[in-house]
Amino acid sequence: MKHIYFVLLHKLFVSKRFYIWLLILIGLGIKTAVQESNPLKTTEDAILTVYYQIAHPLVMNWFIIPCFLFLLGIVTNVFHRNQIILKYSYSNTWWKDQTVVLLLLSLLHTFAIHTVIAGVAVTRGGMESLTNDFILFLGLSSTMQVLGFTLLGVGYYVITLLTNSYIGFFATILFINFVDVVKRLLKLEFNTLQEYMSASFYTGKPGTIMTLETIHLFTLSSFLLVAVLLYFIGNILSHEKDYFWSR
Repeated sequence: MKHIYFVLLHKLFVSKRFYIWLLILIGLGIKTAVQESNPLKTTEDAILTVYYQIAHPLVMNWFIIPCFLFLLGIVTNVFHRNQIILKYSYSNTWWKDQTVVLLLLSLLHTFAIHTVIAGVAVTRGGMESLTNDFILFLGLSSTMQVLGFTLLGVGYYVITLLTNSYIGFFATILFINFVDVVKRLLKLEFNTLQEYMSASFYTGKPGTIMTLETIHLFTLSSFLLVAVLLYFIGNILSHEKDYFWSR
């Protein structure tokens, strides 16, 4: 059998979902590049006027994350087919392969977003806008986005194991928005997952790009632990699930 990774890459690159998402993302980059003519003079200019217009928390919440989950639906649709399940001797291998594909898709999604951001920065400010600080900031935000996408993806996988991909999509979106609404209603002081994925804790002050406060490190470590915990929960559920009689 052709390896499942190649099957899924082929499914992804011939999917209308992938090209619709990519065209909208590029369109957002073009809009950001042409809406202001002032050149970028500092690292803070590049971050505040380019990065946050493309990876703003609201854009992350209502466009980037839903599109990621929408693409992830391609993965679950393939893995949950009987002809694919029957080719696996062990459920933990089936679950591991899904998680590997999730990591690859998280990297691809993050790479596309940051490529557009870097391209807009160069368009607006020339190669000089790609300072060491700005590249370091992009590296830091990339890491947080990959972590966030992985956490959301594993959660989506677990819900899909219990229900189906459509309910998994809406339940995941509902959960992250519920947390955001609770934060705003109760006026709590913490960053949500989508805000971390947007690196919105950055204040625009020189010297803050390379540093993360203890609370941020603790929160990001908690996200990682939750992702690992969800992985093991999914591994147990995938072993106990009756895939055929439940259909």
